[in-house]
Amino acid sequence: MSKNYSDHEGPLDPQTLTDEDVIAAMKQISGYLDITPQDFKELYVVAYEHAIKRLLSTPVREIMTSPAFFVHDDLPVLEVARYMAQTKVSGIPVLNKNKDIVGVISEKDFMHGMSQGEQSFMGVVAACMVNKGCPAVTIKGYVAGEIMSSPAITVEQEDPVYDIYELMQKKNINRIPVTDKNHLVGIVSRDDTVNILAQTSQNLCKK
Repeated sequence: MSKNYSDHEGPLDPQTLTDEDVIAAMKQISGYLDITPQDFKELYVVAYEHAIKRLLSTPVREIMTSPAFFVHDDLPVLEVARYMAQTKVSGIPVLNKNKDIVGVISEKDFMHGMSQGEQSFMGVVAACMVNKGCPAVTIKGYVAGEIMSSPAITVEQEDPVYDIYELMQKKNINRIPVTDKNHLVGIVSRDDTVNILAQTSQNLCKK
């Protein structure tokens, strides 16, 4: 089976499963079920995953950081760097003059601009040593809109947490702006989703 929610959990507790979870799992498994030990194990894991999804139907507004920090697309990158350092964030939404979310700028975007595609901090360090200077100088005259990742991937505040988790896994991103009628209302990070996933799993196993 592919990587799923159960990869993050401890012992699976059958007492947490409902009839709905088991029926949903049975429908998901293709073919005739002759209940062998292997069939049961597969059914058990899928049913538990369904239980996790059900419990993670919490809307993302309940775990997001709000209000969210943001910068405008015409802000010089020097000011963006200072603001991100001041607010202690590693990524931040970028808005245009109409307050539309047009992108996200992260530490990776800075590294990409500074080191001709280098994607790691140590790569930047190596570039500094080789060039005997700071590679950040090469983007000093840029503005946020020129180095941000765009278009921005966003979610609505009523979207369930498990959908956000799966989206982050699929897109390999660490943070997503949260919107309400296209207006920025918060931001959710990978850590936010992993923390609630772990908490939910712990609560299940205690029952």
